[in-house]
Amino acid sequence: GAAGAGHRGYVADDLAVLVLDGHRMIGPVLGEVRDRLLAAPAVGDAEALEGGCDPYEPGLIRLRGTGGFVRLPVFQFAPDGGPRAVVREVNLLLGADRDPWGAADWWLSTDPGLGRVPAGLLGGPDEGRLLPAARSRAAG
Repeated sequence: GAAGAGHRGYVADDLAVLVLDGHRMIGPVLGEVRDRLLAAPAVGDAEALEGGCDPYEPGLIRLRGTGGFVRLPVFQFAPDGGPRAVVREVNLLLGADRDPWGAADWWLSTDPGLGRVPAGLLGGPDEGRLLPAARSRAAG
C-alpha cells in the first residue's frame, strides 16, 4: 500500500483492492505482504497461454493485482513452460484455489522446517522436501 495519509494504517488503495479486486490482502500488515508477493516474477494469463500452459488449470496460484490483472508467479512453471507437478500438488494441498495469497506466501517466504524459501528448492536436489513440508503446514 501507499505510505502517508490514511486511517489506522489503511489507505485509499486498500479500499480499491478490497472492492475492485475482491480480496482482503489490505492494510498496514497484509498490504505489505500483498505488495511483496505481487513483486515476485509473474506472468499474466496471455503469457501463460503463449508458454503452452492453461492459466486456469487447477493447482495454480492466481493473484489478482492492482486493477484486477491476474498474475501467476513464475516459480510454478518448469523451464518448458508447463506447470511443475510438485507445485500443483503442494498448491492443492495448501488450498491455493481458496487462498492463493496464503499459498503464495508459503512458497515465497522462509519456511521454518525447510530453513529456506520453498520456491528456491524447485528443480534442485532438495525438491523432495517440499511436499512433506507442505503437509506439515496444512496439518498445522
